[in-house]
Amino acid sequence: MKKHASVHSLDIVFALLLFCAFSLSVLLVLISGSRVYQKTDSAVTQRFEERTCLSYLNARVRHADTAGSIGVGALEGVPALLIRERGMDDTVYITYLYVYEGQLMELYCQEGLSFLPQDGQAIMPAAKLEVAMAQENLLSLRCTGTNGRTFHQFIYIKSGEGHS
Repeated sequence: MKKHASVHSLDIVFALLLFCAFSLSVLLVLISGSRVYQKTDSAVTQRFEERTCLSYLNARVRHADTAGSIGVGALEGVPALLIRERGMDDTVYITYLYVYEGQLMELYCQEGLSFLPQDGQAIMPAAKLEVAMAQENLLSLRCTGTNGRTFHQFIYIKSGEGHS
């Protein structure tokens, strides 16, 4: 009877060791998977910041591309992309798109009124925005993400009348 009990004890110990090995392997797979997820999430976030800034600006320019509406300027010394539009009452409104304190900002206001860069609405993280008219109807945009990577895009102004 003692021999049968010791064999039974060995069976229990073997089962426990097998369970512990299985649990350890599951834990290692979970830890490995979480690291892969963190790296993937970080890469996706960086790509989002890099590409979305230029995509957003491109969409804004394309939407407002009429004669004399797209230009380059500054808001209290901060370089900005300017989009002018005329309201129903013939009042001219300007949308300023610029980077301020690590954010792509947008400020919509009546032309001639004075505003500060911090008055705009934060759109998304960005470190720097450079806007220039490369030619009369060719807009140059250079956006630097919070990770330091810079992307450059040219946008042809179809109305052919960009202004500086």
